[in-house]
Amino acid sequence: MRQRQPQRSTANLKRSHLAFVAVLMLVGLAIGCDRVIHHSISREANVTPVEWIDPVTDSVAESPDANNASARYQWPLKEGNYVVSKPAPMGYLNEFSKPFSMDERFEASLVKCSDLNLNATAKAFLTEAYAPPPTEMQLLVEVAKTDFNGAGAFDLSTDGERLIVLNGDEVVLYNLSDAKRVGSFPLPGDWPNAAPDLIRFCGESNDFLIGSNQKLCRVSGRTGAVVAQADLHGDPIEQCETDSNDRVVALLTSSGNLFYGDLQLKKITPIDTGERFVKSMGLAKDGSQIVVDVGGPFVFNLEEEGEVTSKDLFHGYSGKQQTVVAGDSSHLWLDGHHPKVLHRNVDSEGEATQKFSIAHCYWKPSLAAPFSVVEGYNSFVAVGRRLTRQGLQWILFDLGPVNHAYSYPIVLAEKPMRLLCSDDGEVVVLLQNDRIKAYRRQVWKTPGRWRLSDLGYQLVNESPMRELEKLHEAIGRQTRINGAGSPSELQYLLLTRVSYRWLYLEKQGDQLSDKERQVLEKIKQWHQQGGALAKSANGFRLRRLAWEARGTGTVDTVSAQGFETFYEKNQQAEEELAEVVEQIDKPPILALSTLVAVRLDLEHELHSINELAKRTVELYPDHLGAAGEIAFKLLPQWFGEEGDLISFATAHANLYQGQYSDMVYTRLMGDSLPHHMNLTARERHTIDTDRLSRGVVSIAEHEFPMMDAHWHALDIVRGIDGVPALEGTFRRLIESSGTIPLMRLERKSWFFNDLMDFPKKMVDAAELEEG
Repeated sequence: MRQRQPQRSTANLKRSHLAFVAVLMLVGLAIGCDRVIHHSISREANVTPVEWIDPVTDSVAESPDANNASARYQWPLKEGNYVVSKPAPMGYLNEFSKPFSMDERFEASLVKCSDLNLNATAKAFLTEAYAPPPTEMQLLVEVAKTDFNGAGAFDLSTDGERLIVLNGDEVVLYNLSDAKRVGSFPLPGDWPNAAPDLIRFCGESNDFLIGSNQKLCRVSGRTGAVVAQADLHGDPIEQCETDSNDRVVALLTSSGNLFYGDLQLKKITPIDTGERFVKSMGLAKDGSQIVVDVGGPFVFNLEEEGEVTSKDLFHGYSGKQQTVVAGDSSHLWLDGHHPKVLHRNVDSEGEATQKFSIAHCYWKPSLAAPFSVVEGYNSFVAVGRRLTRQGLQWILFDLGPVNHAYSYPIVLAEKPMRLLCSDDGEVVVLLQNDRIKAYRRQVWKTPGRWRLSDLGYQLVNESPMRELEKLHEAIGRQTRINGAGSPSELQYLLLTRVSYRWLYLEKQGDQLSDKERQVLEKIKQWHQQGGALAKSANGFRLRRLAWEARGTGTVDTVSAQGFETFYEKNQQAEEELAEVVEQIDKPPILALSTLVAVRLDLEHELHSINELAKRTVELYPDHLGAAGEIAFKLLPQWFGEEGDLISFATAHANLYQGQYSDMVYTRLMGDSLPHHMNLTARERHTIDTDRLSRGVVSIAEHEFPMMDAHWHALDIVRGIDGVPALEGTFRRLIESSGTIPLMRLERKSWFFNDLMDFPKKMVDAAELEEG
């Protein structure tokens, strides 16, 4: 623990207080009252030490507050126009002669690394990190409104390579791989009353369905001949869906009747909806479920034996109009700002269950289509509307059904009437202004560049470790800071992929495949070579093992064995990392920040890591890992005192200039304060809510991802200043591509009700004004 300063009498405190204010006034007169007074000083400057010389009085020593160091002062000290906050508890914060200038790094030029001969995966990592966000899509094919039979008269193959269109009495084929019209053939079958207005591919096969309100025909993609036919009942078909296995077809008519059958058209059967009017429906990719809107979310399960069972999800709607979209693992009920999600979850024992949740979306999605980038899980490409400073805007974006992340948006000239998407998400087809337009696009480009983690793991799994070292060097040559992170944050992410992969493979034991065993052996051999990167990755791994043994609960929940392993693994990590830090002029950021954390775990002494923290800031001013560890340990449940955490976050943020300073303040406060178990009124008054709001606005304007810390920062502002104070902040957030918090019915984390509802009301008001 830090040594406590002696207590002082109230009278002595007042005298010293007034004297200190007088000094401030003299300094202010000397440098000019309109200039900022920095708390930092030069290490070479002559410093006059100030000592507490007043003795401790008996009355103070015997008071109940004698053991509370904060009782010496009433922070902040105030006199006239001067306010003195509690001094920051870390000495390194006063050892920099001038603040760091980081804002220019937002637009810094990239440094070429052709001399490193990076492999394809490493180049893909850099491209994902630094390529500019897409602003438009590549137009492949456009079909005029006179060249197709209606909104249902076209379809896209699951692989995105073929577009099929009904045009009068012929079927037209387009090859989207080379963006060309392949040709056409006469409409097969007999259609005496009117030309058909519906065409659908039969799953992943080359065959397709052609239909009208009278009949449905299956046509061979090889010969163009009708191979099967089913009569219908004259009710116009509103929706027709087929599964990817070429097994099931589902139909919804304008009368709200629901049918299903086999794709060989041997039998089309009505589904008993219990007198419910079905407004919209979607067929799961595997053909196992039909999800519908009957005034609320409802599910029909298509059992193997042909039996149909149903389930009411018992949830109402909040929006005016709903659309149902079915995928593979997730299904959507689009409902204004609050899409409903039914998501399949597989537990550790392989048991699958479906969980229902509600998303919170600023960009109100009105159309969506499923696609998959990971087998067994699907995302959605959506058409929605957002509010910008220029007004309301139609956009196309990717939406995560579980984490509710957004991708960068593509601005659309108008609202499409229909949206289709290939299984991989790279080809979309829109019905816009009565014209069919097929586009190729970039999938899931987000501010946080979520694919970076996958590419890091791919590099570890498939490449020699030398390739990872070269990529680490290439990243280190850069200075640009964007939503993917700063260079040091990207290096940190890359090396921790090794640590996490190492941890996972070790835990598999005899269950490792031959390929996985080779990866584990490769990582161990790399570590045995004794390089700094390998030792850094191992140090991080050892600290993870320490905390896994301890657990994240309070001290009374930790077993004796847990504590023993905790200290043993942390001591091993300390030895490994200290060797790296002491022998290299510029150690990897992973080694420095992890060593700070380890020493705080082992020693519980802030002064023991002061020089290490200072060195971390000097070498990597673009990384907050060490500062975050210190801030967390300044919580009162660890060994912080009243005011320590807030004064530390303020002082560390003041090491920087401009927008970056506000972003640092917001990140440190948002990460730490939610864990504060006893925030006092005095501490609340020292929180700079304007600075928190500015930090979030900077995050949004630079298209950085919205993280938990930033939402917690907004919640802090909400609690102190009220929600209306955040209106300008929210307007910028509505424009940004950051992650939007969710509310799960079984777990209400990240959920701030009025904090989320206020910006939605802003969008609704803009739509109402537009008419």
